[in-house]
Amino acid sequence: MWGTYKIIMEHRVLGENAPIIESKFITFVDNVYIQICLAITMKEIKRIKHFVTDSIYQQLECQLQELNDRKLIHMFDELTVKQTTLLSFEENDEAYKIKVHITSLYLDYYLNESGDYVSGNRESRIQKENNCIFCKRKDTKEESIVHRCPGCGKAIDVNGNGMCDYCGSVYDLTHTGWLLTSWEVF
Repeated sequence: MWGTYKIIMEHRVLGENAPIIESKFITFVDNVYIQICLAITMKEIKRIKHFVTDSIYQQLECQLQELNDRKLIHMFDELTVKQTTLLSFEENDEAYKIKVHITSLYLDYYLNESGDYVSGNRESRIQKENNCIFCKRKDTKEESIVHRCPGCGKAIDVNGNGMCDYCGSVYDLTHTGWLLTSWEVF
């Protein structure tokens, strides 16, 4: 089934000279998922701002604020992405949309600010199912392999935290790449 979507994406999303490789997109999705979990644990949500829409960012900020109010750290220990499945591809006049299902495994528990165990499962990894939607605007600009900081022009790692090590500016993927627009855990 994905083969049909892949062909559509190769020609419509990236053009005939830049075919998308399914495994490359899945690697990107897995990285975004892991970076979000890491940002929640580290309480550094700004690290993932470049990967998500403003509404997702606000949801994650609220989640982090709840943890801060309760003086808790949410741990995603031994995190691994077991499987990522591309479910569907859609397009409208303005954007492309890919629906994705992620199955992850991790030790899901909470620590207090002193690092003491509070609750959750730290003995065996639990399986979590996630449905996500990634969107890319049709008017995105092609960029070189090296991404530049919008503030100072230095090279920036968008696969990591997307923040410039020199000036602290956050790289914006809105006009150049895929953004997480919906995330549902069940």
